[in-house]
Amino acid sequence: MSKGVRSRRTVRNAETMAYVVVTLAAAAAVTILAGCQKVEPLAVAGKAASSASVTTSSSSASSQPTSEASTSSPPPPTSTRPPTQPSTRPPAPPVKAKRIFWQNLKPGMCVRNPSNASVLYITVVDCSATHDAEVTLRALLTGTRKWPGDDAVDAAAEARCNAAFASYVGVPFEQSRLETDFYTTDRTGRSAGDRRLICLVYDPDNTSLTRSLRGSHL
Repeated sequence: MSKGVRSRRTVRNAETMAYVVVTLAAAAAVTILAGCQKVEPLAVAGKAASSASVTTSSSSASSQPTSEASTSSPPPPTSTRPPTQPSTRPPAPPVKAKRIFWQNLKPGMCVRNPSNASVLYITVVDCSATHDAEVTLRALLTGTRKWPGDDAVDAAAEARCNAAFASYVGVPFEQSRLETDFYTTDRTGRSAGDRRLICLVYDPDNTSLTRSLRGSHL
């Protein structure tokens, strides 16, 4: 061996040899002791392993509450907002609507225009609810059962409705911004002797009325 030379490998080899010698000596001592006392090393080792296993299990069980405590969820946060007070305003009452045969309409009734011009029943609502027109007159056209023609019937109906306008609205038709409309019978009804006329008033600038036009002077 070279004088004064020392490397990590030389030290490791020397330590390894010493460890082997010590290990062999310890093994020989255990063999002699086993022969004298008839002790089975495997049983001792198994017992030690079992003891270690029990210790581990006990240690795991004793640590379980800590694990549960550490994983338990925190209590929910407490809200600082004041409870919502229920509304004291009464709900709006539902709109009371009814359908009436057109010939039974009377002045003062507020109506919604039918989607079909030939419909026989008209929806009547309170005048404070949304509606399209208001009945101003219920009358009979003059004439016979003979059909005078569409233009003649329309002219007669318009004249009667315009004449009744002033007494209902409060101003003459010519001075009002409101318009008139009407329901009357067709050719079949006229030939059966029906000459019923229902006059209406409406506001062309406000198609969704929520008030009565009686005495409005509009």
